Amino acid sequence: MHVEETVLTMEELETGSSPDLDLLNEDVPECPQQTGTEPEAEDAQPTPGEQNASAGAAAPAEAVNLAVTSEVTTSAAQAEERAAAKARRSERGAVAHYQGNLLAAYVGRKVGAQRVKMFANHHELIEVLFQIRTIQGSQSTFTINLDTEPPKIIVVARNRKQANQEETKYAVYGVLLADAVLHAKKSRSPGHAKSGHQQVALSQVDRRQLGELVILNADIHAETSEQRLAQLQQIDAMDVDHQDAVIQAAREFICGEVME
Repeated sequence: MHVEETVLTMEELETGSSPDLDLLNEDVPECPQQTGTEPEAEDAQPTPGEQNASAGAAAPAEAVNLAVTSEVTTSAAQAEERAAAKARRSERGAVAHYQGNLLAAYVGRKVGAQRVKMFANHHELIEVLFQIRTIQGSQSTFTINLDTEPPKIIVVARNRKQANQEETKYAVYGVLLADAVLHAKKSRSPGHAKSGHQQVALSQVDRRQLGELVILNADIHAETSEQRLAQLQQIDAMDVDHQDAVIQAAREFICGEVME
């Protein structure tokens, strides 16, 4: 085998311009270097045992969250129900207050008296001041105010046995303040804590029965202040029945006068 030798002159070595040197200087591809590290592994998948352990740890946390959510929801529902119950009580209380006020105004007008103020139960008949107190629902007592009560009181008590959806019968009594005070007890109503209001049992106090009145429920019913005002205006426009026996007895008790 014949091997061709390459002989370079001194000038070619110094200048580096020989074609043979060009071949020697060509870039030689580098071999990949071994770093001694393992290739990165893919994300490891948890084993079934690890999955069960993870699920077991998450379950109590989820149960706690559900319990807290349920408790918050229950508390909110209870608070809403309490607010609704309070609103219903307030509404019923307002209706009962309006009815008592309208009942007193109705009886006062029938007697021929004038209210001292628009919404007051104090009345005046021939310069004699008197108060009209009402007993409704399941009550058996009426209220007096030792600070403002006049000497004579007309008590109007609902007859629960003779009431229907259209009309109600009321018993009318005359009571002297001096007799009422003998049986008065401090009112337990929160609104009367700092006032002279007292509760008097009708069955215990000396009283004069003046008769009974039958009143249409619609004439003394109101659910709003506007309706009460409208009802009061209608009551003020009613005629006085001079021949009614109850009215005659009430006027005689109040001021000693009988209308002819």
